[in-house]
Amino acid sequence: MLGIQAHVTGSVERIVYQSRQSGLSILHVRVLGSEELITVIGSAETLSVGECIEGRGFWQKRVVHEDMLFNCHQLKRLSLPLNN
Repeated sequence: MLGIQAHVTGSVERIVYQSRQSGLSILHVRVLGSEELITVIGSAETLSVGECIEGRGFWQKRVVHEDMLFNCHQLKRLSLPLNN
C-alpha cells in the first residue's frame, strides 16, 4: 500500500489548510462508500467543504502523527455530488 499508485474519491469534510496563491490544499476527505476519513494533500483550485474530489497519488506514513496521508499528484473537483 505504501508508495503504490492509488485512486481516491470522496467528499471534503474539513479544510485543514488551503493556499490561494500556490493551490496547495490539506483536506480531510470522507472516502466514497465508507465512513473513513483520510488526510489528502495536493494542489487544486479552491475547494469548499461538501465538494466531491478525485485524487490520484500514493499513500505515505506520517511519522509525527503515526497515521497515513494520501499525497496527490493529481487532485480535481468532481462536478456531481457523491452518494455515500
